Amino acid sequence: MTSLACRREPRPPHGRLFGADDKDGRRVCVDGGRLSSEGGLLALREIERRLGLAERLANCLTDPRAPERVWHRLAEIIRFRMLMIAAGYEDGNDAEALRRDPMFKLALDRLPSDEDLCSQSTISRLENLPDRQALLRLAGALVEQHCASFRQVPRRFADRWETDYARAVRCLRDDLDELLTRWRYKSITERKRVRTTNAIERRFREVCRRTRPMGDFSDRASMDRILFAVFNHENRN
Repeated sequence: MTSLACRREPRPPHGRLFGADDKDGRRVCVDGGRLSSEGGLLALREIERRLGLAERLANCLTDPRAPERVWHRLAEIIRFRMLMIAAGYEDGNDAEALRRDPMFKLALDRLPSDEDLCSQSTISRLENLPDRQALLRLAGALVEQHCASFRQVPRRFADRWETDYARAVRCLRDDLDELLTRWRYKSITERKRVRTTNAIERRFREVCRRTRPMGDFSDRASMDRILFAVFNHENRN
């Protein structure tokens, strides 16, 4: 909050006082205190907390620091860096000013009067910490985070169209686990091997096989005929 304060100070030897020129030497000043324009960070903090992304990424790293000398956990450093980037502060050097920002502190579960967040040098050490294996683990964690959202989209689709297309939605609900089978495997090689067990992918592959000699479709009707032939063949079998 912005507050007005009136305090007594010695009169300067020359010139006028700001806002006053009385004999007692009183000066009216504006004391802004700890202000911040980053209120949106609290909403981002709730999103990150729901996803658990910082903790997921921190679990992929090995902390080489002595536990008794750790002031900032890896998850806290990662969370601070993510919030910085989300707020438009891509340069790690901005941490020197933002580590004292009250909204950044609140977003990391600290009071504005608590100790400062991690410094730019700490963030730099974190960014240079992962080796090749750690980078692969981090990439895998992001893929798992992405795959975890796959069930949400079909469910929203089913809720939206269940009344109009009850039969199609029923098939989607019954076969959803089978449709997502390939995403249970972390290895790209394993996913390629089970790809044809995915009902939708198998039909897409058949459409590609039949249309490859044709090149481009001449019009929408020709595309519809090919799709109808593929799906009609599948329905008969």
